[in-house]
Amino acid sequence: MHLHLWLLYRIIEVANC
Repeated sequence: MHLHLWLLYRIIEVANC
C-alpha cells in the first residue's frame, strides 16, 4: 500500500523540477 504513495511522491518530486 505504501508503494503507491512512494511512487506518487517520487513523481511529484521529479515534476517539481
